[in-house]
Amino acid sequence: FFRLKTTGNTAGEVERFPLEYRIGALALTDSYDLILALEDGLARWDMARSEVRFLPDNVAFNLPNRFNDGKMDRRGRFWAGTMSDKPENSLYRLDPDGSVHEMETGVMISNGIGWSPDNRIMYYSDSGVGVVYAYDFDIDTGTISNRREFLRSDGDAGVADRSACVGAASRATAGSEASATEFGRGNSRRGIPRIVPTTSHSTAATATAPFAPRSMTR
Repeated sequence: FFRLKTTGNTAGEVERFPLEYRIGALALTDSYDLILALEDGLARWDMARSEVRFLPDNVAFNLPNRFNDGKMDRRGRFWAGTMSDKPENSLYRLDPDGSVHEMETGVMISNGIGWSPDNRIMYYSDSGVGVVYAYDFDIDTGTISNRREFLRSDGDAGVADRSACVGAASRATAGSEASATEFGRGNSRRGIPRIVPTTSHSTAATATAPFAPRSMTR
């Protein structure tokens, strides 16, 4: 992965951090370390030491299915799911205390995750079956319930693949390699012009959270 310097005499320079692991998603912590969803499990990148430290209980994950997309919620919980060619995968939640919770099962390809501006709805894509689900979301406990289909691919619009975000009017934007589509109430849709990526395999980015796991050790 890369880090762009924005201050000081080195502003504008790009640092490169090579890893031997395949990254599905990452999130920045309040201490400027990174939480990583790697092919081999969840881990923390220690920025000061430039080293990866895996969670002690990675054996609990449904591996060797690899981790794919992930995102941090507004309370610093990191959500990430696994993928394969069968509906045998799960969505996990990593809490600030380092504990891991299996939140959804029977998934084929875990992908885009997002929350409504009022934190009452979570959106989660299984791009293996072409469906984006909506859940009731409790921001205080991090629990989800009442799963229902928010949209199903009709073959024309992209289903949340490498990116997903939710706007102020609770409009969900779902992106694929080829396109992006904004979905509103009543399944209304609006195409968004394609932006050509600068890498061959991009994924989602996420913002800093004020509370992020500190207790992860190898």
